[in-house]
Amino acid sequence: MKVFLIILLVLSGIVALICCILSIRVLIQFDYRDKVFLHIKWAFLKFDILPAGKKKPKPEKPKAEEKPPEEKPPKPETAPKQKKPNPIKAFLNNEGLEGLYEILYQTCQALGGFLGKILRKIKIEELFFSLSVGAGDAASTAIAYGKTASVVFPMLGYICSHMRVGKYDAEITPDYLSGKTEGELHSLISFRPIVLTNGVVVLLFQLLFRVVIRFLKGIKTPDSSRQTSDKHTTKTTNTNEGGAL
Repeated sequence: MKVFLIILLVLSGIVALICCILSIRVLIQFDYRDKVFLHIKWAFLKFDILPAGKKKPKPEKPKAEEKPPEEKPPKPETAPKQKKPNPIKAFLNNEGLEGLYEILYQTCQALGGFLGKILRKIKIEELFFSLSVGAGDAASTAIAYGKTASVVFPMLGYICSHMRVGKYDAEITPDYLSGKTEGELHSLISFRPIVLTNGVVVLLFQLLFRVVIRFLKGIKTPDSSRQTSDKHTTKTTNTNEGGAL
């Protein structure tokens, strides 16, 4: 009994430690200033994804002397393998298009719920965007500025209304002098890995019970009980005909 309690305490301690580690926020910093910079920080770990460091060239290995190819004995002829039945065709033959539509609907519903939960848990700590729009002459610059503003500001409003956003600011200005379009972007995103793992587990269970099991049932041929009942009825009719004779 004591050994069981010790094992239980050790396992519970390991699970609690994993949950604590996964509860530490991951910080993703994305910057664009003529180049793309991407850094990921988690606890005491830091990864510089972009720009990637230059890889050291590997030393060239000396080429080995080419040996004449050895004659291989002819392979014995084997019987052609039988093609496995297509599971999608089998499902369509048994369930029809309605069953396929139901599976696709359940899959999209599970993925939509998963993405919605994840997006609600992700927080944009900082989002700053500045852009100077230039297109040569003044008329073209004004038109390009209007089109850019009509796309950027609604997109920023959608992000702020559907996600958790801390500090944010966007600035778009027309540049009538240089005639070039230049911009800068800074964003800092944070999330807890445990939210992602919990969402993945829930998604897998939903796909298992709503999609996978339904699909496996649809692949199977009709119940054997029907076949046996059909055979039984044919036998009884044969016996009845023999008795009548």
